[in-house]
Amino acid sequence: MKVNFFNLSPEEKVAYLHDLAELMGVLPDWEVLASVRPQVEPHFLPVAQRIASRLKAHPFTQEVSDVTQALANIAHVYFSPPHLDAQYMERRASAGKAYLEAGFSMASLVGGIYGLWVDEWTRVFEELFSHDPPLLARLNRAMAKVALYNLALVAQQFTHESEVLAKEMEERLLNKFLKATGISRELYQQMAKTAEGE
Repeated sequence: MKVNFFNLSPEEKVAYLHDLAELMGVLPDWEVLASVRPQVEPHFLPVAQRIASRLKAHPFTQEVSDVTQALANIAHVYFSPPHLDAQYMERRASAGKAYLEAGFSMASLVGGIYGLWVDEWTRVFEELFSHDPPLLARLNRAMAKVALYNLALVAQQFTHESEVLAKEMEERLLNKFLKATGISRELYQQMAKTAEGE
């Protein structure tokens, strides 16, 4: 389903969030992450800084804007009980738009943000909880599921915003072409229809 999250009503936003959470069975996993917040909170900023450093060091993501503070902030969400309201969806939708504006592609968003996020947090979990293998396994699973849940939301809006941006670019290029050639929009549209019929 293609959707612009910003256009949904508050009730539709909440329903979407809960339907996706139910589909994924993510809420119990989220509670697992929230349960270890006191132990992991000192790592919020260091994890964000390591991810930002890795992004800047790699040719695939060197040109993207700094995301350190955004990642430190989202850690508060991951390690708190889930609060899936309309504002939560709006923040995730805003993140999708912001990642596009920061220069991320879908590949660098998935690999560079979410892939590194899971990688860095599983390292922290190993450092803190290796003495409790069952908990370590639950935390690693929970991080993967909560990250995928949030990625699904961010990627949906990222895709929508990408399409809007592409249409705006196409319109700007068309206007330049029409101005440069002196062809009216009506004539151009007639020519395009004729070409489609051939």
